[in-house]
Amino acid sequence: MGGRLARIRNQSILFGPSQQALFALNEMGADIWRCLEDGLSPEAIASEIANRGINRHQAVEYVDAAVRQWERLGLIRLSPAWFAPSSLDHV
Repeated sequence: MGGRLARIRNQSILFGPSQQALFALNEMGADIWRCLEDGLSPEAIASEIANRGINRHQAVEYVDAAVRQWERLGLIRLSPAWFAPSSLDHV
């Protein structure tokens, strides 16, 4: 992972070293980032979010959108298998 997450004055800040840029993350984004750092699968990350009371289908969409955006920004580089269809796509 190319970024570093820090908590500064109650705000989650992601630093992208290759861009020399800072990105403010909401709590869900920060949680998704931390789960990625821990090596969780897309299904496991979506489950973590759903356990907090968010609709499972929405959780999958949040994870997918965040990861795709971070990949476009060059903050992460994931294998194509990470985006492979899963059982969660049919929720």
